[in-house]
Amino acid sequence: MKNISIKQLNVFCQIARSGSLSLAAEHLFMSKAAVSLSLTELEKHLGHRVFDRVNQRLHLNHQGYQLLPLADELLQRHAEIELLYAQSAPLAGTLKVGASQTVGSYLLPYLLADFEKERVMDFSTGDEPNYIDKQVQITNHFELCQNILDYKVDVGFTEGVVQHPDLISLPFTHDEMWIIAAKGASKFDEETIDVKALSGQQWLLREEGSGSRDFFIQHIAPSLTAWDTHFQFNSNAAIINGVTAGLGLSCLSHHVITKGNLSPHLQIISLSTSMQRSFSILLHKNKYQSPLLNCFVEFSKRWGIQTANELA
Repeated sequence: MKNISIKQLNVFCQIARSGSLSLAAEHLFMSKAAVSLSLTELEKHLGHRVFDRVNQRLHLNHQGYQLLPLADELLQRHAEIELLYAQSAPLAGTLKVGASQTVGSYLLPYLLADFEKERVMDFSTGDEPNYIDKQVQITNHFELCQNILDYKVDVGFTEGVVQHPDLISLPFTHDEMWIIAAKGASKFDEETIDVKALSGQQWLLREEGSGSRDFFIQHIAPSLTAWDTHFQFNSNAAIINGVTAGLGLSCLSHHVITKGNLSPHLQIISLSTSMQRSFSILLHKNKYQSPLLNCFVEFSKRWGIQTANELA
């Protein structure tokens, strides 16, 4: 066990994230043979296989899942030690941020910009803030959760409901969902209608795994006597254009519709039912939280309370 090296742990983590020797080798600027040898040496020292080999892919087994959070923490602490005396500022390194489509497209850019501004202000005495390599992945809610579980991202932002026991969900901010229709849909011209009045309509929904779709299924569909998924899109912009073209109704965040500059050919249907939902910050419960990650999470919680409503 004493012979396990930082290099071997780094190789292990990269393979765990990519599931491929070739992709890990490409990321680490190593040959595939060198990556394979490093993994073999690690498994020899451990006395256990940490991956199952299935159809030329590597999948973490039970031993691998036990090792991953420990290896991730050791690598981050190793990076902190290297930066400890090389740079004067306390925050530096890599921050891997993930977000679902709505948060990632309409809130996260403002959050990151304000985080940068605060860091510059913190060093207004003369010292320059350390460089932070920020990597951002925008996907749907289901894939975001899986990326956090696989240690592919450090922190995530989502509108979906989180149920996995290994994920920590912290409050971020609130959101309001709007029902949109093509302008001139006369049956929806009333000032406020009951959600049941939308029964029998055709709907344009996001793909399975999307928080917006989950909201519709859980909070709107149960009140409808009949409804039909007319089209399924993996893009909010495509849904807005589809509704504008008269393909059906949809349910989207007010951030999406407002920031997308509501078309004059669309109308918002006013409902008597509350259409509120919450955005959350997601973390893996076993992941080591570096000073940089802790700083960003605390800033994000403050930002969500103070700023998000101003972007509506």
